[in-house]
Amino acid sequence: MIRLAAVVLFAVEVGSGFGAASASVVSMTDQSMVVDIRVEVETSADSVVVHLALPDEEAITLPMLERDDGAYGVSTEVKPANYIVMFEAIVDPCA
Repeated sequence: MIRLAAVVLFAVEVGSGFGAASASVVSMTDQSMVVDIRVEVETSADSVVVHLALPDEEAITLPMLERDDGAYGVSTEVKPANYIVMFEAIVDPCA
């Protein structure tokens, strides 16, 4: 049996600019898949979150961690589906 899963990526500018984005399926079963999501942030940000959306369902919002290469990323387990992914950079206006 061949299983195919994809994560659809759309880098949407919300507050700051984004560069290259990627998502890869780390592991998969019939009930879940683990995906690793990564995005480059072209300006400074206090934090970055990712929104994973499916039609007619509430979006999943996850904080991303800064990685060694200056990009932000997160690995998470979700149900197998083609997600729309939106990134959001959060900047403290008082800083």
